Amino acid sequence: MSPDRTIGALRRLAGIGLTVPNDPDVQVLSAALIAFTEGDGPASLDDALGLSVQRGEPSWQMARARSERNRMLRLAALAFHPKETPSQAARLLAATWREYWCGGWQTDKRAVACPAHVTGTPTEPFWRIMKIWPGAPLSAKQIAEVLRSAETIAFEYSTRAQKS
Repeated sequence: MSPDRTIGALRRLAGIGLTVPNDPDVQVLSAALIAFTEGDGPASLDDALGLSVQRGEPSWQMARARSERNRMLRLAALAFHPKETPSQAARLLAATWREYWCGGWQTDKRAVACPAHVTGTPTEPFWRIMKIWPGAPLSAKQIAEVLRSAETIAFEYSTRAQKS
């Protein structure tokens, strides 16, 4: 698609967004798109949408992946180690993650969907994490920090409330 055509499509999309009732977030994003496409606003789309980061900060994509990784670690702890302390659960999760990373992941990483032999097992969360999170597994200490975080406390409370 040519730049002119792309800008035209963004303007049409922004115009549609302005007509969405009772959704100020969509309207603000639409106004930002209009300012960007008219050349009055920021020079980049990331800047226009508030997605740019300062030097040394993680990109919004990396921040989102980290958040999802942490959510999956919390789910794994609740599903497979519900009676363990955060430190104990972290040690068990770290061992499972490292074992899978060194073994089964080497063939499973080519799969587009979670392989059947992994689904429902303690390694499933790690298959899902490694599809979005680059690099080696976290240490038990790093996982324990995730499990002790304020987000985990709120997460556990909401998960238990949903079950009752």
